[in-house]
Amino acid sequence: MFTEDLGNITAGDNKLSVRLPENIKTGVYIAHISVDNRFTSGKVAITR
Repeated sequence: MFTEDLGNITAGDNKLSVRLPENIKTGVYIAHISVDNRFTSGKVAITR
């Protein structure tokens, strides 16, 4: 599991980058994000 605290952000139109570990394997992962107690999930594909 990889987690990162993005600090204080507000809900809305945001563009955020998250640095992943260099040794992460190729594959499809599920990202879970919460903002202001609202949760969403989505697929992230890692290719090399």
